[in-house]
Amino acid sequence: MLTKLNLNLLHVAVDFVSRKKTYIDSGILITAFCGIQSVSIRGNQILNDENLEFASSRNVSVS
Repeated sequence: MLTKLNLNLLHVAVDFVSRKKTYIDSGILITAFCGIQSVSIRGNQILNDENLEFASSRNVSVS
């Protein structure tokens, strides 16, 4: 049972490591919600990508 638990923890760690860190700025947020339709759709696709982990400056606000 202990070995199975360790394998499950390893699987979770591999899933977490596979996400790519992506730095975003306010431009992608503005484009996703206020841009031209085709560009806005692409911005939303990026923001909804489950394979990306986002990072940004403290100055970028999502409110």
